[in-house]
Amino acid sequence: MRVINDQKLVLLIRFVPSLIVAVFASLITIAVVNDSKKKAQLNRDALHSDMMEHQKAVISDQVELVYKQIDFRQSRTVKELKNQAKSRVVEAHQIATNIYNNNPNASKSEVTKMIADALKPIRFYNQRGYFFIFQMDGINVMHALNPHLEGNSGWESVDIKGNYILRNHINLILENGGEAFYRWWYQKPGYPIDQEFEKIGFGKTFEPYDWFIGTGEYVADVESDVKQSLIDWVLEYQSNKDEKVFIIDEQGTLLVHENPKLVGMNIGQLSTRLKSRIDDLQTLGEQGEYIDFTLTLDSNKDNIGPGVAFIRDFTPWGWAIGSSFSLDEINTFIAERQEELEQSSFEHLMRLIIMGVTSILIMVAVSYLASQLIVKRFAKFQKRINDDFGQLETTKNQMQYMALHDPLTGLANRSALVESLASNITRSSAVNKQLAVVFLDLDDFKKVNDLYGHAVGDKLLECLSRQFESVLETHDSVARFGGDEFIFCIPLLNSQQEAVAKVEVIKGVFSQPFLIDGRMLTVDCSIGVSMYPNDSQEPETLITCADTVLYRSKQNNKGSVLFFDAQINAEIQDEYRVEQQLKRALCNNELSVFYQPQLCSQSEKLVGVEALIRWTNRELGFIGPDVFIPLAEENGMITKIGAFIFERACRDILSLSPNGPNALLLSVNVSPRELLLDGFYQQVTKLTEQIGIDSNRITLEVTESLFIHDMKRVVPILDRLKAYGFSISLDDFGTGYSSLSNLNHLSIDELKVDKSFVANMVENAQSNALVKAILAISETYQIHVVAEGVETKEQHLMLKAYGCQCLQGYYFAKPMPFNLLQDWVEEKERA
Repeated sequence: MRVINDQKLVLLIRFVPSLIVAVFASLITIAVVNDSKKKAQLNRDALHSDMMEHQKAVISDQVELVYKQIDFRQSRTVKELKNQAKSRVVEAHQIATNIYNNNPNASKSEVTKMIADALKPIRFYNQRGYFFIFQMDGINVMHALNPHLEGNSGWESVDIKGNYILRNHINLILENGGEAFYRWWYQKPGYPIDQEFEKIGFGKTFEPYDWFIGTGEYVADVESDVKQSLIDWVLEYQSNKDEKVFIIDEQGTLLVHENPKLVGMNIGQLSTRLKSRIDDLQTLGEQGEYIDFTLTLDSNKDNIGPGVAFIRDFTPWGWAIGSSFSLDEINTFIAERQEELEQSSFEHLMRLIIMGVTSILIMVAVSYLASQLIVKRFAKFQKRINDDFGQLETTKNQMQYMALHDPLTGLANRSALVESLASNITRSSAVNKQLAVVFLDLDDFKKVNDLYGHAVGDKLLECLSRQFESVLETHDSVARFGGDEFIFCIPLLNSQQEAVAKVEVIKGVFSQPFLIDGRMLTVDCSIGVSMYPNDSQEPETLITCADTVLYRSKQNNKGSVLFFDAQINAEIQDEYRVEQQLKRALCNNELSVFYQPQLCSQSEKLVGVEALIRWTNRELGFIGPDVFIPLAEENGMITKIGAFIFERACRDILSLSPNGPNALLLSVNVSPRELLLDGFYQQVTKLTEQIGIDSNRITLEVTESLFIHDMKRVVPILDRLKAYGFSISLDDFGTGYSSLSNLNHLSIDELKVDKSFVANMVENAQSNALVKAILAISETYQIHVVAEGVETKEQHLMLKAYGCQCLQGYYFAKPMPFNLLQDWVEEKERA
């Protein structure tokens, strides 16, 4: 085989493409010209067929549209009748109710006459509809159509099918909550008295007089109305759309046609072919049939047609629905189009010839010029390909980096963390070493964002990330887990003590403030640590364990470090079991409300009670409120539990002591989170109104920690509650950090002296002085005081001498369930 050198190859590239293009373009031009002639002939033949198929599809769609509308309206006839009947009876029932309510001093006979006078003249269903009233024992009270029935019993009346008309309807009403539909057969005005028609009606009880008010309508009349409305709709649709829709009934009569002169005529007079096909509508089939036809008018013997119709039967009414088009119009249109096509085809052919010759010349020239550029392009393409491969490699590396790193800090992300943990676990296991997963969370980082903006917060995270990297050793790694959370992986440890030392180094990062945008920011962190292999051998489980103790660390003491161990795991499992049982406590009726009496210190008279929640579980036994209330606040159940306590306590105390001047007062504890939840105000006010207890009998006890959380949110809520009539009590007063300042800002009605002060006031001079100080403060602010935890007579006498108004404690009575409280109150009253 002869070798073609580069010079000959260049010559081939320069001239052969132009020659090939010229020959190929010439052949294409000749082929296109011949094909154009053939297509012109085929178009003439296909136009007629396409036009016929298009027109058939059009009339088929027209019939389908009308058919669906008729089918829809027919299927809804009974439903519309029921809806109208019920609507009318409800209106009549409202009229009767208004008359009854507006005439409380009138006798039953007077009210009955007013109701009958109001309902008798009312007509509907095109003046066919009317109302009737029967007693529930079958005696007719009013009959707008047949007044002679009034006062008579219709209990034994039956229709032509042997069904009790009135008796069955009354039974249905009684079985269905005071209202029911009924179908029966009844004589129709204008027809023989022995001929009955099906009716559908609705009845509704009128409880004041043990009546039921009803109405009914003949199905045939409603169906006739629907048919006429559909005929009117088709006529309007036909006129608006300029379409040729027609409808023929089962007798062959034209109900709708584009030519009004044909409406009412029998189809047999106009077309024997159509007549023969429509005689048995079932032969048309569900999908319909196309029929060639010609209509002949008897009046002048002029033919309408020939034409093509599409007809489909509507079996429920025996209608044939159709639409048609004229073949003469089609042929005229095709002739005009054929002439246009021939002229267009000739012009198109000439353009093709001119364009073909011109294109050949242009393509040859372009091909020659292009061949000259191909050689130069080769070198450029080779260079570009090499550049693209280099860019792809760079992009690939960037994407791999982005997939495994946090975009803000540049640290590894969660995906990279799990991979790193898995590989480091394998490495540590191979040399029989331990590994620590250190889960770090910034304390109060949200405050930084709120005070200085998220941009400052982001810069702080970046600064911390660089500090973390600076304290890491060779095999250590750190990842941003999300938000303000970081996880360190510290492998190849000999003991937990080494992990403690590493954690102290990490904590040391926070020993100095951070300079961010000219601001010195001091932040701290809480840390949870899990160890491999003691806590787990799986990366995800180690992260979970570290996260768990981190949460416990922040919960107990922010800024601390906590290692996962068996005790913490057991505590978490216990909390989980308590939380799971708590979710079912309300449904299982395990929660109960106990009451501890509050007595006047001077007279020892019972003045009120405090409602206390108690929970006894079949598996866990008794669980104190200090255990499950915080859990309820965290999982959101506090709303349901709070509502349960409030409602049960209000109902119990109202039943024990009705509203009045000397009614018992009720104190209900409200947790801080419960008070701050959206809808708390609406919840307690709604329950108070539903139960009927006076709001001024209820005191809501809140703890001082509530004001530390969010004073700005708390004050408006308490003001609304006080405006509604509730009293506000500050519970455990003196145990917090801002009691006196709270008294200046809030309208507190009551202070509760904490039982820790009362317990020590006899032996401890400082506690005694504190109690006196609290009572002096309350006197200055004119605030009612309740001392809780009174357990001895000596405490009672001292508090009485100091002027404390109300006492509560085991000295008087322990918390007790409601039944024992009732007995205690009765015994107290007898004493």
